[in-house]
Amino acid sequence: MPRSIRLIFCTSALFLFGCVTSHYGQKIDAAQVSTIKKGVTTRAELERSFGAPIATALLPDGHRSLNFSYNESRMKGGTYVPFGLGGAGADTRRQSLQVIIGPDNIVQDYEFTDTTGETKIGAFGAGGTHTERPTTLQP
Repeated sequence: MPRSIRLIFCTSALFLFGCVTSHYGQKIDAAQVSTIKKGVTTRAELERSFGAPIATALLPDGHRSLNFSYNESRMKGGTYVPFGLGGAGADTRRQSLQVIIGPDNIVQDYEFTDTTGETKIGAFGAGGTHTERPTTLQP
């Protein structure tokens, strides 16, 4: 195979297969979040909708804080091009649902945040920037 064709093939492969995505947690559906009702929704209903919380904390007043989250990072194919000349960086998404439940396991309050962002890395790894676009849903 001629050298120029091998170079084109390898470069194309980097762009096609270089886009790596990693996930952590269960994606949180904003439509499901909007069905949460203070004083009505139970912990069992939350766990059916969102899975097990990633963290639970007992608060001094006897209430509990339940935290559900989802994180996604998608590397751009150009990240793998030498010297960062191919549009290096990543697209990110972070979702967080924090719910306060009473001793009776009924929702007292909650907050949902869905943030998307982009990290750009300049040539030779210099001049990295990160921008975020947050969306917060509160009852």
